[in-house]
Amino acid sequence: MVEEFEHRRSALASAGVWLTVQILRVLFGLYFKLFHSIRYRGRENLLEAQRAAARGEAPLLVAPNHQSFYDGFLTGVPMRPFFYFMIEASYFKPAILKWVLLTMGGVPVIRGERGDPLRVMIETLRSGKTLIVYPEGHRSRNGSLLRLRSGCARAAVASGATIVPLSMAGAFDAWPRHRKLPRLFTPMVLEHHRPIHCPRLPDDSPPEEVQAHVDQVLARLDQVLRRRLEAWKRLRARKARRRT
Repeated sequence: MVEEFEHRRSALASAGVWLTVQILRVLFGLYFKLFHSIRYRGRENLLEAQRAAARGEAPLLVAPNHQSFYDGFLTGVPMRPFFYFMIEASYFKPAILKWVLLTMGGVPVIRGERGDPLRVMIETLRSGKTLIVYPEGHRSRNGSLLRLRSGCARAAVASGATIVPLSMAGAFDAWPRHRKLPRLFTPMVLEHHRPIHCPRLPDDSPPEEVQAHVDQVLARLDQVLRRRLEAWKRLRARKARRRT
């Protein structure tokens, strides 16, 4: 399945579309800088993991929190090409959006009998490709971190991937799911945290051993993301009290 997406994206890239996408990444970066005073932290953690992935040491899985319509653009701007990201298959229905998403590395998630997102994630990572997965599964309705689903952790331990947690603070304030348009001049901070290195478990590992590793990875990931988002909420609350 991954080879199919790679072939289709390569065909588009050969027509110069990929260059256009890179230009758009720069433009989006400028947009976030001008209209949201965006700050990036911990980029050295991302670069370190990307260099390791390029050397074939471990595939890279970036795991951001999910709270805004901006999230896809925010996640992709600081990333080096090439990378893949999991996205609900319904977004591929409009032809123009399907074209853009495939070019940028979108992998449609088809749930149920017709598809197995976990298998696709494992296949993508084992082939050495960088993958972006939102472990919450969908956007938060109030900006708080939702319960993390186990898919990304299972894919990581099945492939020996390195997980780089990505906290996106302020994105909910800027463009939550219930607003049609963003709030401009709302600050945002993106932080790539220290990598979580996952040992690759054999396919025939006992289920209880796999579950123990999955639980450990999820606990570490939840701790990192939740601590950062709660710190952001406290900071915003203090600023609000000072204004009153």
